[in-house]
Amino acid sequence: MKYYELTCLISPDFSEEKLIAYLPTKPIKKQLISEEGLISLEFFAEPDKIKALEKKLKDEASIQRYLILKKKPGKPLETKKPSFTKVSESKPKVELKEIEKKLDEILNE
Repeated sequence: MKYYELTCLISPDFSEEKLIAYLPTKPIKKQLISEEGLISLEFFAEPDKIKALEKKLKDEASIQRYLILKKKPGKPLETKKPSFTKVSESKPKVELKEIEKKLDEILNE
């Protein structure tokens, strides 16, 4: 058996339980990363079962995107919430006239 991570972007009408039912084994770890339906699951499975899983995922219209990765066991998922900074319009810190004046002072010395 190998260790895998499945990450899916699912429609709101598709349930997490239905996705788990597709897995060949029970998930070791699961995380709902965002409210929009990005789910990440870690599980053990035989490599030949992964092709059947991919077929089910492709046939399901409610799964918009998916990614299956092989992982090393023992390294849990690290989910970081995105941080957003508010961009605001600000005045320039130094006026162009002040810069020109300072340059003239330096060059005239």
